[in-house]
Amino acid sequence: MSPLCINLAKTRSAHRAAEALLAKQHLIALQTPLLTSPLPSLTPSPMSSPVPKPRPVPKPPRKRTCKPVPAYSRKTANDSSSSEDSYRPSATMSTFSKPSADASPDAQWQSRVQLAIVSPTLHSDLIIGLDFLQTNFIVVDAHARTAIDKRSNFDLLHPPDPTLWRIPAKTTPAATRQHLQNLDAKFKKKYAECFPTELPHVSELSTDCYHCIEVQPNARISVARAYSCPRKFCQGWKTLIDQHLAAGRIRPSSSQYASPSFIIPKSDPNVLLCWVNDYCILNEVTVPDNYPLPRVDDILVDCAKGVIWGKIDMTNSFFQTLVHPDHIKYTATLTPFGLWEWVVMPMGMRNSPATHQRRVTLALKEQIGKICHIYLDHIIIWSNSIAEHEINVAKVIEALCTVHLYCSATKSSLFCTEINFLGHHISARGVEADTSKVEKILNWPTPKCAKHVRQFLGLVRYITAFLPALAEHTAILTPLTKKECNTNFPPWSNEHQTAFNAIKQLVVGRDCLTTIDHLNPGLNKIFVTFLSFGETWETARPVAFDSRQLQGAELNYPVHEQEMLAILRALKKWRTDLLGSHITIYTDYKTLENFDHQKDLSRRQARWMEYLSQYDYDIHYIRGEDNSVADALSRLPSSYTEPQVVAPIWSITSDKSLLDDIKLGYTEDPWTKSLLHDIKHDLILPSSGINLIDDLLFIGDRLVIPKYADLRENLFRLAHDNLGHFGGDKSYATLRSSYYWPNMRRNLVTAYVPQCMECQRNKSRTTKPTGPLHPLPVPDACFSSLTIDFVGPLPNDNGFDALCTMTDRSGANIQIAPTRCDCTAEDFALLFFNTWYCENGCPDEIISDRDKLFVSRFWKAFMKLTGIKHKLSTAFHPQTDGLSERSNKTVIQCVRYHVERNQKGWVKSLPRI
Repeated sequence: MSPLCINLAKTRSAHRAAEALLAKQHLIALQTPLLTSPLPSLTPSPMSSPVPKPRPVPKPPRKRTCKPVPAYSRKTANDSSSSEDSYRPSATMSTFSKPSADASPDAQWQSRVQLAIVSPTLHSDLIIGLDFLQTNFIVVDAHARTAIDKRSNFDLLHPPDPTLWRIPAKTTPAATRQHLQNLDAKFKKKYAECFPTELPHVSELSTDCYHCIEVQPNARISVARAYSCPRKFCQGWKTLIDQHLAAGRIRPSSSQYASPSFIIPKSDPNVLLCWVNDYCILNEVTVPDNYPLPRVDDILVDCAKGVIWGKIDMTNSFFQTLVHPDHIKYTATLTPFGLWEWVVMPMGMRNSPATHQRRVTLALKEQIGKICHIYLDHIIIWSNSIAEHEINVAKVIEALCTVHLYCSATKSSLFCTEINFLGHHISARGVEADTSKVEKILNWPTPKCAKHVRQFLGLVRYITAFLPALAEHTAILTPLTKKECNTNFPPWSNEHQTAFNAIKQLVVGRDCLTTIDHLNPGLNKIFVTFLSFGETWETARPVAFDSRQLQGAELNYPVHEQEMLAILRALKKWRTDLLGSHITIYTDYKTLENFDHQKDLSRRQARWMEYLSQYDYDIHYIRGEDNSVADALSRLPSSYTEPQVVAPIWSITSDKSLLDDIKLGYTEDPWTKSLLHDIKHDLILPSSGINLIDDLLFIGDRLVIPKYADLRENLFRLAHDNLGHFGGDKSYATLRSSYYWPNMRRNLVTAYVPQCMECQRNKSRTTKPTGPLHPLPVPDACFSSLTIDFVGPLPNDNGFDALCTMTDRSGANIQIAPTRCDCTAEDFALLFFNTWYCENGCPDEIISDRDKLFVSRFWKAFMKLTGIKHKLSTAFHPQTDGLSERSNKTVIQCVRYHVERNQKGWVKSLPRI
């Protein structure tokens, strides 16, 4: 059998060119096999020449059993045609060497896997035997100069573009814009009864489904007061009421339940106002309807599989469902034009969304998850072709017409090649973030307070699924959202601005996510940095990103455990999509490859191993420089190039005399003088935020004002007097964004604003005036009124650890007696009898605090038996019995003079006091 030669190039000098390219490191080394279905293994033929051995590469992998190697040829850049089932070039190749002659027949050939070098400019001749062509179903046509694999129709001599992995492009050649618009108009005209210009009268609505309002048993619904309406909007509200009344949606009411309502104007003055019902009180006592809303992630996964999409927006969807006749009384609402109650389901009710979701779900239960999804009043339909989409749209619209649900023709788009749905953009490219939200992030100004930082991070986290390693950049901004930053916002440093710009850079380079293929769930890539970790889920393109900051004890974990923690988070977050499929996890920590075979596990690792046991996974090592998405993108650059913004600016001319006074004040104020000294001698680091620009001191973006002349008083006057004499906090907020000096808030709030004469004359009090004092009445005679209090615990001396002071309110006579902190009411009654009653008699009244002795039943019975009126002071208000507090202070002061060094002997010193 003679070999068949196939000439794959026209020159033999390519070996030298390849070596030169290798020296310049312009070649691409591929490491991961990308074949989906391998060919049968090679069998050497005695008639064919052995495969030549390529140049050895450094550190070849360990020897392993020879795997089937497919035939593939060099790809050219001139042919752009491709097939989804075409062979993808392997990144590995096998070289064969013959062993000794006495080896077994099964071991006639040994193989080892080496890295293949792919070069676009490498040309060489290759001799392939006929037996190889027969085994691999390759047909050679010498006349047409083709060599075709019959199983995939892959032409070895005319390969497609040199693409290692081609993403199947979902195209619709016939789906021109005009054609889709014609189909849209055709279907809306065909189903015109489902797209009315106005909703029909209530009498024509379906009675198959009612909205029920179940109130908790024995609940009390209080009637709220009506809200006032601006006179400018009264006529618009009256017009709105007349329209709803004519359509039968409302009717006059005499219900005992009434909730307030108000009007919100629209940005377009030609559009009617928005009537809002405030059912807060009713919602608190309404039994909740826990009918679930669908998960947005599940909707996006199914929708992104299509090629053609349609979106249906229902017209005033809540007004298409009737309220149960027995429950209409709860919908009564107060307006300036009387009391009205809703016959249809109003907006603002607690269970209105659940009722509507249930009704539409029942109407489309046969289509949901197959061709459409519903989220409240939004319906999305997807298909893989226009012909299929026509059938799917018809099914959905006919199902809606059957249950008398009406849609908006202007807000519905039935045939689209890309669509915006639930804050995401869906197209053939995949799922992307909504452009409007991206523009808001890119145009966000530098935050000036904690509230602005919270708003910015909240908007960014809305599209966090599209941003890799987001937590790495938000770590420095998150501390600025703490509660204490509301009143004392730290200076905006260069590190904050760098992270702020980095987040915008991530948003600019955001990825377009692909859909999930459960037959090939792809791989997870994990990375860990000092403050955060993140995960990437990929197939040919990213499916999702996720990252978060390390918290608390996680910062102290060993690095390999932090990496394993990231793996666990990825599996938990995407559990519903990964469980039951084989997963390949790539990590840049080689020790985790043997985590499954580790014998000695800590408690934490044992818990992790138990959780991992439910997944079918493999952990493979990947170098950090190869883990480009999960690792390289997470590195925070030291600086970013500011984008050039072309916009009109205001021309501001500064007051030179004011700036000269500030510069002169720097040399007079000791505090600013020390700052200048430290800056000139490089004692202040640039990272502190203190800078000297044009001889002016800045802390962050705020100008430092020295204590010189009346500079600070003039700023107080501008911020307080010229802006309407607002309170100290608002005046301080006006100044703090642009100026700084020590104790600015204290000077403004406690000194300047309280002494403003105009504020004292014009502002009314917002607090109640101080009430009159109610002192205790003066006793009529000595020993008639008595105060009692305890001092303790004291150092234990002769079995006593407290003392009791009994003070006569008229003569200030004080009796002191040692006692114990754990004495009972009976013990104290005996003490009182021996110490006070035997010497001074029975008093008319006793004043004391709310000690447990004085509120006990025994003491109350004792007071009733002796006829003494007992007065208890207010809780946590010692000012009620100030005489006892003064007596305690005097007694303690005197005892100090008589105690011994070991704090003993205070009991025997009491008679001398």
